[in-house]
Amino acid sequence: MSDKCTNKSKMLVVLCLAGTGQRFLDEGITTPKYFLKHPKNKTSILELIIKNLQLGGCNDFLLIVNKRHKNWKDEFIKVEKNLNIDFKIYFTEDTAGQAETAYLATNLINDHHMDLVNLPIAFHNGDTILKNRDFRIIPNEIESGCYGLIDTFNSSLRDFSYLLKDDRGYVKDIKEKEVISNMATSGFYGFLSSAFYNKIYKDTDFSDEERYISSVYKTMLRLGYKISNLHNNEDGDTLILGTPKDYKAWIKHE
Repeated sequence: MSDKCTNKSKMLVVLCLAGTGQRFLDEGITTPKYFLKHPKNKTSILELIIKNLQLGGCNDFLLIVNKRHKNWKDEFIKVEKNLNIDFKIYFTEDTAGQAETAYLATNLINDHHMDLVNLPIAFHNGDTILKNRDFRIIPNEIESGCYGLIDTFNSSLRDFSYLLKDDRGYVKDIKEKEVISNMATSGFYGFLSSAFYNKIYKDTDFSDEERYISSVYKTMLRLGYKISNLHNNEDGDTLILGTPKDYKAWIKHE
């Protein structure tokens, strides 16, 4: 694993892997959920996530991992080898959610990778495989005046955040676990830059115990920042594997 990030691409992708995977632990599954594999192809969820992000135009990755999973370092190396990539990995204590994990990542970037501070940045989780996306549009959207971009898919389940768009196609509202449209957030969130996210995070009042990135977007909307949307209509292009039930259904039917 590399000691540095590069700016070879137009966007850095941070994978937020600081969760403990408690729901899996409660069922006796001690393997980090992102290293669970499909029995047919023996490929881990993490490898499939990164592979599909690569197909979508993402090349530069930073992984923020819970320090409880330090002994899985060899598995990270296997993913690098299989995908012919070289990512940076940092281990951290437990966090209060994806928004805080993302904030820790921006602090690391600000302290150690100044060449990436003003590069467009995206955050994603470790349990959602996104197929048939073109994330190369994110830098283009930012160049055209957007400060963020949210990836969405079709759903009506209350498990996700949902957004509403205005008549120009920009995001006008986002709600956590409240179905206000058919556009559910996938967990892939784009922002103007690391420095911008860091600033907006510190301006955000988190009312929930778990810190969601949707709250950061709410702050942006309140301050008048333009947020774009990338929506995928195809069933099967968004694979949510965040619970043992999701994982068991995937290995049974995929």
